[in-house]
Amino acid sequence: MIKCKDLCYNNCNVYYVIIRIYRIAYFSLILNGEHMNTIKQPDNANSQIWIQRIINDKDGLKKKLLEEHIGKGSLLWLSPLENESFKEYQLKDELIAKEFGFTENTFSAWWPRTGNQAVWDAIGKSSDNAIILIEAKAHLKETISPCHAGKKSYKLILDSFIALHEKLSSTTSSFNEDLWMKKYYQTANRLLFWHNIRKVCSVKLVFLNFVNVERSETSAQEWDDYNNIIIDALLGRSVKSLSDEIMYINFDVQKFI
Repeated sequence: MIKCKDLCYNNCNVYYVIIRIYRIAYFSLILNGEHMNTIKQPDNANSQIWIQRIINDKDGLKKKLLEEHIGKGSLLWLSPLENESFKEYQLKDELIAKEFGFTENTFSAWWPRTGNQAVWDAIGKSSDNAIILIEAKAHLKETISPCHAGKKSYKLILDSFIALHEKLSSTTSSFNEDLWMKKYYQTANRLLFWHNIRKVCSVKLVFLNFVNVERSETSAQEWDDYNNIIIDALLGRSVKSLSDEIMYINFDVQKFI
């Protein structure tokens, strides 16, 4: 005879599996273009435009709101600045490297010496000299990108990802090269940079998701669910279980249109 508590437990498990399958299927439709208009995005649908507006905010309201979310007080923003034509930087670039004490040796053990590093959507500095690194997105499709490195560079990046996975993943998670190098590569390398430059200075890594942009039906809850899918795929963990040095912020742009 099946006991009542066993029946309840099994029903809960079935419900959890159904919800998980639904979420994965739903986001697959979005990423395959079934839930999104794929024509060229206007300015108000562009994450690059929105981060430029926030950092160079004339009245200060948008920038203040972002800084309140980050929780490090008023920040000195190094990019993207209007008086520099909104230039975005890599950490090895002279301006950023000099500001935070990065040298070639900061990166050489885990990132190729030649070629490009991650280009950050915005970089700031707190009063206690922490670096604030922002990766901004307006659409779920922007989170999907593969590694295009050559054979030698690819091997170093792959080895660095494997080492990062060993340090950060749950005990039940196994490393999946396709997920790290082909599907969620951009999220993976942002995590890699965060983890390794902590040896040089304090770091706050911010994944900034814009909500209610034009031509996007992605809600704050959908961003939360999708980011949990990515972190679960890479590390077998939830977003909430990550270091408090890693933040996910949903920024509703409708308040400022």
